[in-house]
Amino acid sequence: MRRLSLCALLLLVPASLTAQAVHGKLTVAGGAPIAGAIVTLVDSGGTVVARVLSTPLGSYALATRLTGTFTLRVLRVGFPAWSSRPFTFGVGGIGEVNAELPEDAIVLSEIDVAGSGSCQVGAEEGSATATLLEEVVKALGSAELALKDREYAFQMVSLTEQFKESGLKMKSDSLVRLLYTWPFLSLPALKLRDGGFVQRPSATGIDMPLDGSDAYYWFSPEASTLLAPPFLETHCFRVVADRKDSTRVGLSFAPARGRRMADITGTLWVDRRTLGVHSLDYEYVNVPGGFPRKGARGGMEFLRLPDGLWILSRWTIRAPLEGGRSIELTQWMEQTSHIREIRRIDGELVYLAPPRTH
Repeated sequence: MRRLSLCALLLLVPASLTAQAVHGKLTVAGGAPIAGAIVTLVDSGGTVVARVLSTPLGSYALATRLTGTFTLRVLRVGFPAWSSRPFTFGVGGIGEVNAELPEDAIVLSEIDVAGSGSCQVGAEEGSATATLLEEVVKALGSAELALKDREYAFQMVSLTEQFKESGLKMKSDSLVRLLYTWPFLSLPALKLRDGGFVQRPSATGIDMPLDGSDAYYWFSPEASTLLAPPFLETHCFRVVADRKDSTRVGLSFAPARGRRMADITGTLWVDRRTLGVHSLDYEYVNVPGGFPRKGARGGMEFLRLPDGLWILSRWTIRAPLEGGRSIELTQWMEQTSHIREIRRIDGELVYLAPPRTH
């Protein structure tokens, strides 16, 4: 059962005010607010024209300069997407949409992991693969949106180590800095599809290093990479079991057959009960000649905050350095980072990581 309140969806204001706005509050039965949900404004053609995260109080506000018929669509991890009835905006329209959303959670307990089949490009609608992909979209999308809107400041701690193939440590540096953007250097999905995950700066169009070198960059995946059509169309997916932890289920991916350029293969691990994204493990494949064929890899861990926001809490990337005269003399660089503290822009503390023992 759902209740929907549509109020004043077409209020006339002076023509000079051309932006249309809709606001409201999202709750569940009993009035508890829904925080950290992705609220989108969708036009009649199905295009998302605005999106925002609901606040800890469940409120949201969206604006667009477009007029016409729109639908409010709400995405939250572990629950089916919810859509309002269509409504119309004229010039300067201001609307209010308050909604009580159902609490019918998506259930994955009956997934037959053993019978999930071979790795398939794309995901058939209604399949376990499609369901897991959609939940990953929600979780990673909310983390990316929070950074994009700059509502939070993240204090990041990084440890960078350089070592030889034998394991002998060469040097180690630590760094603490403040983040307002996604922490990885990545490329648009189209450039990664066409050029691969290991490229020289001169081939990508990004700024060259200050020293003028054109050494290979090992690009990490990000939300807009893993979930974009160019990635989905060039990788196959299948559901896998976690043999060590029955509470998790994995969405494994690999380059599609015949794809030869540098790429990544890995598994997104999802909580079977809540559908929350737990972690991502990946490794680089089809690496350029002169580098060890194995050993370059990365990982990410995710965390859901009390206000409903999903964040990237810890990440690692390990890659060989260019210039070794042989594989045996290759030097490696590994960076491990974690979020130590999160504050709202007004200074309010949102998250403080527990002390780390390693």
